[in-house]
Amino acid sequence: FVPRSILNKPTSLTPEEWELIKIHPQVYNSVLRFPPDMEDILPIIQQHHERWDGSGYPHGLLKEETSFLARIVQVVDVYDALTHTRSYKRNFSCQKAIAIILEETARGWYQPELVKELLAFIDAQEAKNLNPISYIHMPPLPRWSVLCGGCDNTVSQFANAN
Repeated sequence: FVPRSILNKPTSLTPEEWELIKIHPQVYNSVLRFPPDMEDILPIIQQHHERWDGSGYPHGLLKEETSFLARIVQVVDVYDALTHTRSYKRNFSCQKAIAIILEETARGWYQPELVKELLAFIDAQEAKNLNPISYIHMPPLPRWSVLCGGCDNTVSQFANAN
């Protein structure tokens, strides 16, 4: 629904392209039909770009108005996006990604308790001499990479570890 030319664009998006990106969480609900046993993931898809302070999209939901699982996916997705190369940016180190997430949390974008849990998870992986970047990032499943241009099913390991 969002052309690959926009998803993979190496330069800044135009205002029109950004508006198209912002509606992608809503499009899937109206176009895709999930089997009944998968309908619980719809709020995650619809809400994973909302922000704790209400400044996200597509609805500007505030705090607990966003589903708990969507808030988890949001934080993990941001970490994943920061630590992996995209067409529009290079990958950041784990430390730089954490610094960015902490800065954005201070702005009110993410639920502080979930960020604290993510950092504890990363620390635990490093203590076991595991690379948290590769541990959290799983190869994208085709349906997830289509749904969100890079978002994938990363929540299960993070959620199950906490």
